[in-house]
Amino acid sequence: MAIQTVLPDPTHKIADDGQENTSSGAAGPGFKTVTLISELPRLINTSNSGISFRALNRYQKWKVNIKYNDLIKSEFEAVYLYLLQRQADQLAFFVDLPQYSQTVSANSFPSTSAYEAGVTTFARASSGTGAFTGIAKGALFHVTDPTDLVHKKAYKVVSVSSTQIQFTPPLQRKIDPTSNNPVVATPTISLIFDEPRVRVIAPTNEITYTLNSSGLYSFSVNLEEALG
Repeated sequence: MAIQTVLPDPTHKIADDGQENTSSGAAGPGFKTVTLISELPRLINTSNSGISFRALNRYQKWKVNIKYNDLIKSEFEAVYLYLLQRQADQLAFFVDLPQYSQTVSANSFPSTSAYEAGVTTFARASSGTGAFTGIAKGALFHVTDPTDLVHKKAYKVVSVSSTQIQFTPPLQRKIDPTSNNPVVATPTISLIFDEPRVRVIAPTNEITYTLNSSGLYSFSVNLEEALG
């Protein structure tokens, strides 16, 4: 079994030893609400004539604010203790966002072209590999690239046509499924839509909860994207 790297939820259960156990582990609670925020700091200056000048002064990152329904002890401890450990160890983890899940087939890139960092569109094939069949705007996805394990960024589809997919933010790292890839020739690089996730940390110094007179726990957590 592998160490749990996803925030415990009804699908990603966690065993007492901290490892992922989808059969007999403790299930984390489902979300009551999830707020997804795109943060992209900008500098805006306006001249005396009223012309504005805009520039980006930092990178884009996602923030994920999760609220839970009142929890019984076993549900609460599954997620709270996990967060305490990650806070103490300063370790990033993933949070799955099933509300953005889409079933997309033919979701790997053909070996005909590479994409440089900074692009905001992917080409779609008419059929077969690279067709991204079933994709719709609003989808959240991440990249699986066996030649670049550092690529952890999450992206969101903003428009779809028969020939291309437009997404935001711009591609963080180069994608090269061609035979010229310096690590592995023609690797299988895919976009994951059915289990969209964001790599996050708990950025604040405090993780708090409330226990009421009925023995139920009130809890919420604010997370932000962390790529390193």
